[in-house]
Amino acid sequence: MSEDINIAIVAALIDAQPGYLSGSSLADSLELSRVSIKAHMDQLKNEGLRIEAIRNRGYRLISLPESLHPSVLEAMLRHERVTADFRFYKSIDSTNTEAERALADGCPTPLVIAAGHQTKGRGRLGREWFSEDPGNIYMSFVFRPHLAPSRMQRFTLWMGLELCAELHDQFDAPLMLKWPNDLVANGKKVAGILTEARIDSDQTRDLVLGCGININSNMDNWPEEIRQRATTLSQLKGTALDINQLGAALIRRGLNAYDAFVDGSYEKDFDSRWHRFNALEGQTVTITDHHGDHIGTIEGIDEAGALLMRDKSGITKTYQAGDVTLSGGLKPWVA
Repeated sequence: MSEDINIAIVAALIDAQPGYLSGSSLADSLELSRVSIKAHMDQLKNEGLRIEAIRNRGYRLISLPESLHPSVLEAMLRHERVTADFRFYKSIDSTNTEAERALADGCPTPLVIAAGHQTKGRGRLGREWFSEDPGNIYMSFVFRPHLAPSRMQRFTLWMGLELCAELHDQFDAPLMLKWPNDLVANGKKVAGILTEARIDSDQTRDLVLGCGININSNMDNWPEEIRQRATTLSQLKGTALDINQLGAALIRRGLNAYDAFVDGSYEKDFDSRWHRFNALEGQTVTITDHHGDHIGTIEGIDEAGALLMRDKSGITKTYQAGDVTLSGGLKPWVA
């Protein structure tokens, strides 16, 4: 109950910005005493919100926490008119693992699980995803699409393209999608996507899409190997970003992107998104799969989202999976 009240208070403070919110009117609307309102305000201050209190004027929100905050994030989600179920964990083993547990327990979907810290983050091909920094966002979208597996082939690409679009349109972040699931800028990784599904004979029953996005991390705390190949949005922008606002915007965009994918309306935008945010078009790359290394020039993707590469002999081959390494660095982003 206390958490619900805090969410309502934060939402009211955000709506009142940049003005003041009357303590008495807030107490009346929440059916609480002025003393109780002050206690909740003090709690929120202790949790990192800067709130100014002026006699006969009320309360004013000056600034929000620099890390993910459950009440602030949920208030932002209400502001974005997001109605999906939402769970937040200060720390968890993995949001994708928690999504699997939630599905096993029969959770309603869509569900979004977010965390400020992961102890066992997962990447593609069983790799570990370094996710111990509270300045980042780790989240999983949980769905039960009940669609034929053949319809899901471009799902991860579409979701990655939409996240790129949101980060560019709302935060002017010059990200591109490196097939099949990395968001990159200036040749360095900013975010990764991991899609996991439970498939019956004729339909995709359960679907989890996990995202790890580097926002305001202190890169000095990263292992040297990761600093060489990854960066953060704040590093790209030269300033810290509002992580709760950004998280809410990405959740809203992700849920809307899923709806568009399920009803098929995404198809009218897919090609334009792909040409705008594809980091590999015309690039010379090495694709590594279980057959070894394959060198050639990227020509695009097919209808199923598989990568098309022309090798040195001029033959175009199709790759459903593999790690892509670029020979000359990523092309610059163009608006």
